[in-house]
This record gives sequence, structure tokens and C-alpha cells, in this order.
Amino acid sequence: MARSLKMLVVCGHGLGSSMIVKMNVESVLADLKVRGIVESTSVAQAAGMMPFADVVITSTTFFKAIENAIPEGKPVILCTNILDKIELTEKLKSFVANLSE
Repeated sequence: MARSLKMLVVCGHGLGSSMIVKMNVESVLADLKVRGIVESTSVAQAAGMMPFADVVITSTTFFKAIENAIPEGKPVILCTNILDKIELTEKLKSFVANLSE
């Protein structure tokens, strides 16, 4: 993958938890040797950030609030617990593996 993957992390208020998830995503991407640009935002501001993202990362809870703002065909990585780095790692590994197929 030559270009950077642009990822948008969507959390409730776009503050503390989204920064933790952003750092976790950046760490996982580094471990996977995938170049990525990760931005975080709140549910309220998610619609305006959609053009930036190649993929959206959010929890199943927040997905319901942003579902209508996600353009058709844009990939979404859903996590049961978005703060769980193990779950996040598994989902990102699977997503990246599917990109290279």
C-alpha cells in the first residue's frame, strides 16, 4: 500500500476516549507497518469529517448515531469496546489484510 490510509475515530464527545483510541490505532498501524493518518472526532462533528476518511472506526453504540452520515460504501470498523486495544488490533489486522487481497 503506497499511500497513507486515512482513518476517522468517532467517539461520544471527541475528547478523552477518542484520543486514547487514536493513539491505539496509530500504535497498531505502526506494528502492522501500515502508513496511516488518524483523526478523531465527536458524534456531533462526524458528518463533516467523512470526506477525510477512507475508513471510519467507532463503537457499535456510537454507530447508531452516525450511521446516516456515513457515505454508502465507506468501510466502517465496529468495535464492541472501542477502548479495548486487543479488539481494535484484531479488527484493524483483518481490515488491512482485506485491503491487500
